[in-house]
Amino acid sequence: MNGDAAYLRAVPSGACVGAILNPDEPSYLLYGPKLEYHLEYFSGNVDPLVAALRQGLFYVVISTGSNRSHADEFRRAGWRIRQLGGQWLLASEPDAKSGTC
Repeated sequence: MNGDAAYLRAVPSGACVGAILNPDEPSYLLYGPKLEYHLEYFSGNVDPLVAALRQGLFYVVISTGSNRSHADEFRRAGWRIRQLGGQWLLASEPDAKSGTC
């Protein structure tokens, strides 16, 4: 992922991060170089916005492939969407805090 620097700048260390990814994507990068992030993976049978809100997550990484439509759902709910390199987007809640676990 060439957006790992953007991810590390945008998401505070120690944050819990939701992830909507394809099975073949390098999700290990989202844990950070010192494994300082905790990931919650959302499967296809869960509404990721509802799951993020229930779990108190302020950040969700979304694959730009078949999962890209989820970014629109977060955007409509007022979340900020930004590009992380070529393959991932980051949705962040408008009043995002540290998001620590």
